[in-house]
Amino acid sequence: MSGIGQLIFGTAGLSALPTQGRALRLLEEAYHGGIRHFDTAPLYGQGYAEWVLGRFLARKGQEVRITGKFGLAAGVSPTLDPRLAMPLNYIRKRFRGTQRGRTQALSGADTATPAWRRITREQVESSFNGSLKRLGCARLACYLIHEGLPSFLDDEARTWLLRRQSAGAIGSLGVAAPANALLGLSAGDLEGFEVLQYEAGSIFEELTLRYPEKRHFLHSCFSKRDADGLKMPPSEVLPYWSRRNPEGKLLFFTRRPAVLRENIAGIQTNQASEGHALH
Repeated sequence: MSGIGQLIFGTAGLSALPTQGRALRLLEEAYHGGIRHFDTAPLYGQGYAEWVLGRFLARKGQEVRITGKFGLAAGVSPTLDPRLAMPLNYIRKRFRGTQRGRTQALSGADTATPAWRRITREQVESSFNGSLKRLGCARLACYLIHEGLPSFLDDEARTWLLRRQSAGAIGSLGVAAPANALLGLSAGDLEGFEVLQYEAGSIFEELTLRYPEKRHFLHSCFSKRDADGLKMPPSEVLPYWSRRNPEGKLLFFTRRPAVLRENIAGIQTNQASEGHALH
């Protein structure tokens, strides 16, 4: 799966952009570069990230795959149009002195075990239906427990998810949690959950050895220490993880189109180099 097909563009900071137009142009930039997989959650922008992504999806139809999440904030149906809400939010954050980074770490950067909570069928169903409504779609390619573990689900919630998966409304089920928390689980704990999403780092190799049958989605590939403490230019970090996780996915977000293009170009160059080496 190496190459552009590995990349997932995240929407964790999408609603923090100053206008809906800029957010849509950023998504278009990712799409134009070949990215067809996007990650979102009700928590991001209190539902606005999903809402904006839904406007983008309306133009693309079934060409795009979506990873959604559940188990934290269920999200709300925004009452204020993003064309007005996003500039107001941007001004509010600027007023509070919010600093914007070159790239954004996505959910799960904390290495602590998620705080236990009971996730019920009613919560999952409400979150799922709300996400589909905001996104304007009928299916999610992946649906992940957000900063939680399978043991948090009650029996009815797990059964409901499996039924929605059997009906085709969910492709793969998975867990988005810190790597250390996943390391403490057994194969039985993860039965039925095919995707593991966690931060890139030194635990990656151990997790892939322990769960070789799972699909590994890595995020936070831009730590200041770079890959596994190795020193390398930022443009080389994503290709590094692409080579290490060829059968998995790499999740990233940036608000800067130039950085987005740089990441895509890095993956394309890496793919071309690998193809040349094979010949």
